[in-house]
Amino acid sequence: MESNPGPANEYCKSVPFISPTNSVCLLEFRLSQLGRTALDVEGGGDCFLRAVSHQLYGNPDSHFYVCSVGIQYLVNHPEQFYRE
Repeated sequence: MESNPGPANEYCKSVPFISPTNSVCLLEFRLSQLGRTALDVEGGGDCFLRAVSHQLYGNPDSHFYVCSVGIQYLVNHPEQFYRE
C-alpha cells in the first residue's frame, strides 16, 4: 500500500516563496492559503476513487461503490465516450 509522505518538513510551511520544484511543499503552501490541508486517503492505485468517495460521502471507504457507479455509467452511455 502506498503512503503519502506529506510535507517534507515544517520549514516549507513557513517560507513565503516556495520553489515550484518541491511540489509537496508548494501544494501544502497553496492549500494553507485557502485554509485547507491535504488529506491522505491512502490507496494502492485507487486513490482517485478514494478521494471522490471522501468528497461525496465523507470517507474514502465507499471507493468501490464510486468505481462501480462509474463503470455502470460508462457501460450505459458508450456514445459519450466513443470517437471515430
